[in-house]
Amino acid sequence: MSAVTILIASGKGGVGKSTAAVFLSRALAASGKKTLLIDADVLLGADDVILGAAESVVMNWDDVLGGRCEAGEGLTSVSENLSLAACPKALAEPVPDDAFVRLRDTWADDFDYILIDCPAGVDGDFRKAAAAAERAVIVATADEVSVACAAVASDELASMGMKYEDMRLLVNRFVKKAAKKSRLLNVDGAIDKSGVRLIGILPEDKRIPYMSVTGAGPKEDGAFMKAVGRVAKRVMGEHVLLKV
Repeated sequence: MSAVTILIASGKGGVGKSTAAVFLSRALAASGKKTLLIDADVLLGADDVILGAAESVVMNWDDVLGGRCEAGEGLTSVSENLSLAACPKALAEPVPDDAFVRLRDTWADDFDYILIDCPAGVDGDFRKAAAAAERAVIVATADEVSVACAAVASDELASMGMKYEDMRLLVNRFVKKAAKKSRLLNVDGAIDKSGVRLIGILPEDKRIPYMSVTGAGPKEDGAFMKAVGRVAKRVMGEHVLLKV
């Protein structure tokens, strides 16, 4: 077994990239796939909090790179099929350029999927994370600025050698009524302006911003979770109809 490695990216912050990465990881794991989520948002990562696993984190991926723990000790078990490589909250020295390639190679044989939740934007830390990925899901909201930034991210990935056919757009926080009233782009507009093929649409769920406080996430049988499940199936290569 050698994991499929997928970058979860966004051209700008504030689009719900990390939330999408967490829930997509959960959906893949729930489908029986051994899944690793690497939080690559150096010093700012919050995947442990979104997963409700912050108190369980002992070591992180920087401890693995620094030789302060064994590879398995650098992972936090979230569920039967889901593990997290948490982000360090402080660094003794800068993250090496090949850090995430090394981490991928360390864990590739233990998982079906490795998702790398990378920093927003397209700076050096983005490139370090992207270097380890063979595919990408670019998260954007349905507004002009966000999809334009998604296009920048896809072009940056292409400049690093990733093929456009290996990139997909995930429209997050979509509000159908707002799109109909032209307050947001419609899905076709988001696709056209980003230049990236669509993998799915996640509707806005008002519970998500309060998860870390209330402990209550989206309803398992609600629209958001069903949409995430459909995206996970497409990631796994299944043909599932798109729904708006």
